[in-house]
Amino acid sequence: MSEEPFRLPDLLLFEDHGNRWHDYEEALWGQFRRDFLLYHPQLDGLPIWFNRTLAQNGKEQGFWHLTDSGSDIEADRVPDMRRCERLAWVRYVLDHADSAHVLSSEEGTSKGIKRRLTLDDFSYLIVLKRARAHYFLVTAYHIEYEHERRKLRRRFPAGERKWPRRSGATTPSTLGR
Repeated sequence: MSEEPFRLPDLLLFEDHGNRWHDYEEALWGQFRRDFLLYHPQLDGLPIWFNRTLAQNGKEQGFWHLTDSGSDIEADRVPDMRRCERLAWVRYVLDHADSAHVLSSEEGTSKGIKRRLTLDDFSYLIVLKRARAHYFLVTAYHIEYEHERRKLRRRFPAGERKWPRRSGATTPSTLGR
């Protein structure tokens, strides 16, 4: 069986919405609703959750963390056009996490276990936090500069670029037992 072609969705461009921010934001919101509210994504058989706390304009904070950048203080965040343009990529990459074009790594941090998914050219990163029965979508963003890509590449040692996939009751803590 051959792997289906890996083709990222087209960018969601501001100019395709008449250069009107309100129209663009509504198009982005529609994409987010389809990808995360109406059809719930999974990774390795576990549901992916996001921050559903309502924030500005009645939209969940999870949406803003995929389209804005800045500090963790919501009022200080600003729209990030590269994140906005690539919003449709988040669900696509999650749905194609087993592709050879998507690399995966987990590491323990002081805030828990983070799972990172990146394109094989290290140009796009999705960060999730792992819990027992789900993943929590933290953020996703474009890696613009080559020095940032090199730094990210170091987090994915060549021999450890794919996390073992779930099969049946096998969990990361029981693999190899």
